[in-house]
Amino acid sequence: PATASGQSLDFLVLYPKDDGNWTGFSQLKYTVPQTNASQVDLMYATTYNQTQTTNSGTVALNLKHALSAISFKAKKESDNMTVKVSGIDLCKVKTAGTFAFPTVSTGNTNSDSYVNCWTLDDTSGTLSAGFSSTQNLTTSYQTINATDGVVMMLPQTLTAWVPANGGPEAATQTGAYLVIHCSAYSSGRYVIGGADNDNGLIYAPIEGEFKAGKHYELVMDFGLGYNDEGKPNRLMVDLTASIKSWSTEGFTPSPLYPN
Repeated sequence: PATASGQSLDFLVLYPKDDGNWTGFSQLKYTVPQTNASQVDLMYATTYNQTQTTNSGTVALNLKHALSAISFKAKKESDNMTVKVSGIDLCKVKTAGTFAFPTVSTGNTNSDSYVNCWTLDDTSGTLSAGFSSTQNLTTSYQTINATDGVVMMLPQTLTAWVPANGGPEAATQTGAYLVIHCSAYSSGRYVIGGADNDNGLIYAPIEGEFKAGKHYELVMDFGLGYNDEGKPNRLMVDLTASIKSWSTEGFTPSPLYPN
């Protein structure tokens, strides 16, 4: 930068340019759009105290991811069942907050102070991964992300919805959960949902810390539960987490509950 002798400049960078979901600059008010088709990979960089002689007059900008990324992978346990998934919702998560640029340069790899830049609003909402077509599961793991990519979420610690037999519905509670829109067919009948994309709902309590710049892959195994006569009478799903290239962070797996 061309600065006068002894003067320095600070550089604050936000990418992409205004997508219609934020206001302000040094204090950034941001709302994550509900559907992943409208979401962006919000990134930022800071470089402080740059003078005309710093780095031969060039400015190094080390971009960081401001949000958490979530993707999905699934399989069925047997070829004797047909499982189709048409969408996944993350419910009771914080969707709005204020971002403040960190006070250290993001190129300072010895500092983690840039990680927690958010102050979240109290209001909770839903983030949806809608698929362009129904995902027909096989016995091998397959990515079932929407065609518009991963779901972007504000960094936050989720407290799980606590299901209770005969208790209040999940939507009336404060805990976080997934809703999986799906159908399952086995032994001549639908265990959940029905034909012609008539989907049932599976509810999954979810908890844990989701950090900025981390990519969490949720892995689902779909199987069947049986009655005392050995006939399938419900869809059972195991939920675990594996980690993609952004990070080595995970969260506590939770059981799934059909409704």
